[in-house]
Amino acid sequence: MDWMKLLDELAAAGWSQTRIADRCGVGQATVSDLSRGITAEPKFGFGDALRQLHKEVAEAAEATR
Repeated sequence: MDWMKLLDELAAAGWSQTRIADRCGVGQATVSDLSRGITAEPKFGFGDALRQLHKEVAEAAEATR
């Protein structure tokens, strides 16, 4: 999984790191570390929540097209 790309796509959809962190139940610094490659892989719960959020945002974007 390319976590940095996933986070970039969420940012392009208007999601801030703080908003992503709140939704995924982690701190903003955790999102920042992952987006900058400081953390290579998120813990399971965060990764799962992040994938789900990305899926929801992508589906919502697709529905508006």
